This record gives sequence, C-alpha cells and structure tokens, in this order.
Amino acid sequence: KALVVSPAGSAQVLSALDQATQRGVPVILVDTDAPFDKKVTYIGTDNRKGGQLAAKGLAEAIGGKGEVALIHGVSGNESQDARAQGFLDAVASDYPGIKVVAKQPGNSERALGLTVMENLLTAHPDIKGVFATNDQMALGAMEALEARSLRGKVEIIGFDATKEAVQATVDGRLAGSVAQSPRMMGQRGVEAALAALKGQPVEKRIDTGTELVTAANAAKYLK
Repeated sequence: KALVVSPAGSAQVLSALDQATQRGVPVILVDTDAPFDKKVTYIGTDNRKGGQLAAKGLAEAIGGKGEVALIHGVSGNESQDARAQGFLDAVASDYPGIKVVAKQPGNSERALGLTVMENLLTAHPDIKGVFATNDQMALGAMEALEARSLRGKVEIIGFDATKEAVQATVDGRLAGSVAQSPRMMGQRGVEAALAALKGQPVEKRIDTGTELVTAANAAKYLK
C-alpha cells in the first residue's frame, strides 16, 4: 500500500502521515506540500515560481508601474503562502515602479474576494492591479470592479486557470491566470507510489510546471 494525498491544510494531517509511515506506508504529497520529512516526494506546482509569474504578468498588464494589491488565501496553507511570497519577492526585486499598497486575506472565497476588492477600491482609489492567489478570489474581485464600472481600469491576475477564469480572460475581464497541471500531478503521483512500493528511487520534489494564461494563449485552455 501507498498513500497519495493532497492535504487541504498541512498542519492538520501531519499526525496521520506519521502514522502511515510508522506502518511502512510510503507517503506521496501532491498539489499541496507539507513540512513532513518522511514523505517520499512532493509532486506539484512550484507555487513560489507561479507567484513570480503572476508578478510578471501583472507588471506587463499595468505597464510596469503603479499601485497594486495582493488578495491571498488562508494563511498557513503552503501553496497559497508560497504564491503570495513569490509574487511579493518578484515585485520587490524586479519591478521598482510597482508598489504593493495592500495585502488582504480572501480565504480563497469568491464572495470574500469581492468584499476585499470593494474595500481596496475605497482605501486605494489609484490602484492599478491585483494578484489573487486563486481564481475564485480573482473572479470576486472582477465582479467588484464591474459593479463600479471599472472594467479595464484595474488589471487582475488569478491562479488556477479555471474554465470560468480563462473565459473571463478571453473576454477581457481578467488580465490572466496562472495555470497548473492537475492531470500531471495525479499521473506522477501514481507513478511515484508504484516506484516507492518497488523500492525504486523517486525525486524528492517534482515540479509539474506553470504557465501564464493570457488572451493570447487562452484558447487551448478552453478545449
């Protein structure tokens, strides 16, 4: 037996993962990493790199200068935290004309993303761009902009490249979204589990890649 798991909140599953390894069950983490040294491997997105890609996309969308904000998921979720930190690091190091004026939690929820965006527009009326660390928050932020007739005035980059977010990108309602490869995560997870059961070596981290989806390349994500 082997355990392939995508932990929603890594801290909550550590004891279960430890119990599995004590029983000789190999543990493979996919999509969301956890601070668990006994895992065979982590397979998924390099979320920090994905956040850096979002910074690049947002910088291009707003012309490399202006005030921007970050709407992030629940703190403590490794994937969400890494996306946010990658974005902040890239802005600080690569885009001197961009200033992050706010960092607000949206808890990966669409309704909260809308509320946070409304508050950001009130507190920072000159804001030019937003990075939301998942598409649900990005879509909520988009709806807040459109309710104030600000479509095209504030650019938004999301993360996950869901069908709805990609269509919104095609329609010019979002600037883009960072795509992951969930199918590859699942496939490589099963392959790693089989290899571990056979005693074969497995890389400690397997990056399944990211791509910035914009109007220029969105069509392939709608197939």
